[in-house]
Amino acid sequence: MTKKRIVGVIGLGHVGAHVAYALVVQGIADELILVDQKEPSEVQDLRDAAAYLPHRVTVRAGDFADLGECDVIVNSVGKIELLETHDRLTEMDFTIPAVRSYAHKIKESGFDG
Repeated sequence: MTKKRIVGVIGLGHVGAHVAYALVVQGIADELILVDQKEPSEVQDLRDAAAYLPHRVTVRAGDFADLGECDVIVNSVGKIELLETHDRLTEMDFTIPAVRSYAHKIKESGFDG
């Protein structure tokens, strides 16, 4: 039996939604766990798209506690409006504290990737 490939995506904004779609369409993951501060509306859209693909992928909304079973986690948390300054460091002023606010939750989930 082959090991199930599980990928988590944190942040379902502009970048995260595109990453999740690419993972589903390309068949890179067998299961996709989507984590966002709001309920990710992309879950049903991705399930609908996956129904017509030649491979199977399970898509579900999750929480940080669910990320322990992931092989890979894609962090796509950010604030795209901050890029209007064309200075990537401005966005990092948002992203670094955001990641620090939930990194311990990922560790507590048992993620060892």
